[in-house]
Amino acid sequence: MKNKKRIAISAAALAGCLVIGGTFAWFSTTDKVANKFDMDAFDVAITEDFDQNPDIPLVPGADITKNVTVTNSGNMDVVVRVKLEEMLKLFERYTEEGNDKLKVTYKDNATGENYEVPVVMSDEMIAAYGGAGYTGYTSNVPTGVTVLRKITQTGDNIVYSYVAYKTDNKQVVKVTPVGDSKETPDSFTAQYAFHTYKNNDVDGATAIHGKDDATLNEYYGASFHENAVVLNFAANVDTNGDTIDDGANWYLAEEDGYFYYTKVLEGNTVSDPLLESVYIKEEAANALQGAHYELTPIMEATQAEKAAVEGNWTSNYGNETIRNHINGLLAE
Repeated sequence: MKNKKRIAISAAALAGCLVIGGTFAWFSTTDKVANKFDMDAFDVAITEDFDQNPDIPLVPGADITKNVTVTNSGNMDVVVRVKLEEMLKLFERYTEEGNDKLKVTYKDNATGENYEVPVVMSDEMIAAYGGAGYTGYTSNVPTGVTVLRKITQTGDNIVYSYVAYKTDNKQVVKVTPVGDSKETPDSFTAQYAFHTYKNNDVDGATAIHGKDDATLNEYYGASFHENAVVLNFAANVDTNGDTIDDGANWYLAEEDGYFYYTKVLEGNTVSDPLLESVYIKEEAANALQGAHYELTPIMEATQAEKAAVEGNWTSNYGNETIRNHINGLLAE
């Protein structure tokens, strides 16, 4: 058997990697791009770590453009599949006595565990304290801590109120005066505020969309994609069915969680879009307060030959429906 011509390909601007299988060295490539959404613990606002458009207000109710396509900038025809890996971390909440807010834990040490996140005092909150009459206080305060004080007098009664935060990162600090004088304390005890991730022993929930959705639902406590984060797929994306819809550009095989492109992606072309946007539902505002959600599209492409596909993706990839469809597209 003669060796077939092998040409380097690139997909989504990632260099190809050589995968050895059997007699032939088939070319394939992968790409992985993490899209992270951090929900602000105080303002209930969502921000993307990679923030490609800082003008978009990432808040509950926002529809965040996230267009996912695959680009084949080489000259070899390929077949493509993409899976959407999701990761969710939620903070523990305090829901007793009619409350529904983030739970705060105070510790003597400013260094938290890997499942703890410092509670940060925003610039807006600091300004609000200033507007309410709090001013800087510097006598005998803990090292590295900024203390603000307010003096309130009603008749002969004088009350000294203190709020504080770490000077470097503005972590909230609970300070308690020590000594007989509330006006001029001998010192202060300091405790540092943290939020704690829910079920911190499992480090949140990670799932492949369409395959492990139950994992997200269990962690969130309800249907995650119906009640919190909605993935708006492009037109002609088939996410439910034993057969591939006529005109479908992408087909989800729930057996392995991959979206399979239903066409051969020719060289120097771009696929039809898979995902168009991520919508944060308004009713999820409280539940997602302070949360971290990460959406990572993971793309795999291999040259459009049956032996290459089976060598790189195994012979029982996806399901019978998509295997029959792709086999009909490929040369032997």
